[in-house]
Amino acid sequence: MAMGCSLDFSYSFSNTSHLLSYDLCPLFSQHPSLRHEISEDTLPTRTNYVYEIALGKGIEKDGTLPEDLQCPHDSLVCMRAINTRPNHPSEPPRILQVIPVATRHTKPKFRIAKTTTGTDIQEPHLQLTVQGSEYMGMKQKAVFHIYCDEKSHEGSTSIGQLDHLYQWKGSHVFSWRSEHGCPKITAHGSKDDSDKTPDRHEEEENETTPPANVHEDKDSIIKTPSQTLIWFISLTASILLAIAFRFVFLKRYKHYILQLIHKLPISRRRHRSGEYDFLLEDIASEGSTVYSPGFRKYDTV
Repeated sequence: MAMGCSLDFSYSFSNTSHLLSYDLCPLFSQHPSLRHEISEDTLPTRTNYVYEIALGKGIEKDGTLPEDLQCPHDSLVCMRAINTRPNHPSEPPRILQVIPVATRHTKPKFRIAKTTTGTDIQEPHLQLTVQGSEYMGMKQKAVFHIYCDEKSHEGSTSIGQLDHLYQWKGSHVFSWRSEHGCPKITAHGSKDDSDKTPDRHEEEENETTPPANVHEDKDSIIKTPSQTLIWFISLTASILLAIAFRFVFLKRYKHYILQLIHKLPISRRRHRSGEYDFLLEDIASEGSTVYSPGFRKYDTV
């Protein structure tokens, strides 16, 4: 592992005639911390998505911020969403999100790619993926498409060209043009295809593919509950309410309900006798013969 990096950022790939070797540590160690910012109008506010990238040694703590407004100490890439109100310059900015995009817990993954997912770029290059922690139940990762640019000379003031491509479902994707994206090529003679031995860091899967227009879904990083889960919660709540009504409410207020029933006007109570079912108020006031219980046979009212 090259000096100055906390992880091994070297990679080699062998084809039938050549060995391609990459070492990205000089690029990352020369620039301990990079800041990349994307601004977006979210009227009446403005939101800045600020990426701090320190793949070499990790992101250092900011002594001016509380612990909960910073990424974990082992973060290599951190994104913070900072919201401001341009019409109120005296208001301090608000930090809405702190996302640990990449950490040093897992080894970097490399692969040789021919295209850049989510773009129309078709150019062979090195793809680097560094896994991160979970945010809002969604696993995060940083994906760097590193292109060979021999005209770029890294030094104290230049890092090549670093661009943010998109963010989609936990994938934070960048393109990076640098002279360190140019492999060292060594000829080793012709070999059979069976002798190809991809590097142990190689990763076969691509990053998550974004939709046709990534910017249409601003809240894609937040996972919404499924319809099945919502239905299950509603059904469970209904059952619990029914049980509570049956065994708590009725038991507690049973005597009040009975008192209320007994206070109903007696004239509205029904009398049943054999096949008779009638209201007392329907009986004639005088001279009517009553055959109902509670009255002697042939008594008159």
